[in-house]
Amino acid sequence: MKLLKVWQQGASDSPKTSSFVKSWYQLVFSLHASKVQSLRISEANIVAVIVITTAAQSLLSFAYYFSRGLTVHQDSIPHLLVARRMLDSLTPGFGQLGGSWLPLPHVLMVPTIWNDFMYQTGLT
Repeated sequence: MKLLKVWQQGASDSPKTSSFVKSWYQLVFSLHASKVQSLRISEANIVAVIVITTAAQSLLSFAYYFSRGLTVHQDSIPHLLVARRMLDSLTPGFGQLGGSWLPLPHVLMVPTIWNDFMYQTGLT
């Protein structure tokens, strides 16, 4: 409640603060501590929910774009070629990385770039 009083004192000085923002802060800070403690939500549960939700969203968006053939776009093709040249060229090796892009994405693609399906669909 101290924070609400301090905020209200500061907000009364500012003409830019809208009544919606004031009422929202009053609603948030009006929760009694026992109500918040009765929820018994631990940080581990919150992290687990965030991780599961993010993973599900990522998989759903990947499935959507992969089903429409939109995983390879014009900028990704040169990146795939640089990674492929590290394994499949006249002079294979790290010298194929060049200097125009940072090497980490290309190095991370190397273990999967040999698979033609993953290379052609952009899954690497």
